[in-house]
Amino acid sequence: MEKLEYIIEDSTIAEVLGVQNFSNEESAVLELVKNAYDAQSPDVIINISKTKMVIEDTGVGMNREKILEAWMHVGKSDKDYMEWVKMQEF
Repeated sequence: MEKLEYIIEDSTIAEVLGVQNFSNEESAVLELVKNAYDAQSPDVIINISKTKMVIEDTGVGMNREKILEAWMHVGKSDKDYMEWVKMQEF
């Protein structure tokens, strides 16, 4: 059986994984809040003014090993967001 491998174009991967990944502003904000949760932040502060929105957290950043093993591995996740979503009250 022939083994097939994906070809990823470096010039477009950031666009596909970034800007095109969010269909609206709300999904982009949700992603930043999820990032704070991933970073084990006990707080997420969202300040909104007429001209900007600032989202702050006090989480722990990723070290080099974590970046290489998870973040730089397209499609890999060690998070279970569905459990987190079930625990939230909306």
